[in-house]
Amino acid sequence: MTKRMTPQEIFEHSDFVKEADVPWQKLYAMVHGLLTETDEWRMLRTYNTLFLYNIQAEGTVSVTVIDAEKPEEFPKNLKEALKAFKKAGIKHIIYNAKGRYIQQLVKKLGYKVTDKVLSRDENGVVNFQGDIYV
Repeated sequence: MTKRMTPQEIFEHSDFVKEADVPWQKLYAMVHGLLTETDEWRMLRTYNTLFLYNIQAEGTVSVTVIDAEKPEEFPKNLKEALKAFKKAGIKHIIYNAKGRYIQQLVKKLGYKVTDKVLSRDENGVVNFQGDIYV
């Protein structure tokens, strides 16, 4: 298992933040503001993965994943997060992802998942919006 990072370190080392092309401190400050100044956003942490979520409707959330974990550790983190969402009464999780890795992983964990193509970037990478039912 990797060293447990602070939320700031997770932001600093995550691909999500690196791809945003914005200093990690600025994104961290924005997210911190959302979490502390509104009731609309919440955060769930499993090891070195942060799941930022917004309640869309009763039992439905949209999730953004900020991950600084080794790739082989992420499935365990996702499994823990899905169990926590289910325990909290969440039945439907909406997510966006590049490629179908999340969809394949969620299916392997035994949950129902569907997705649809949102876009394709100039390098041919397909962006999906998915729905997980827990």
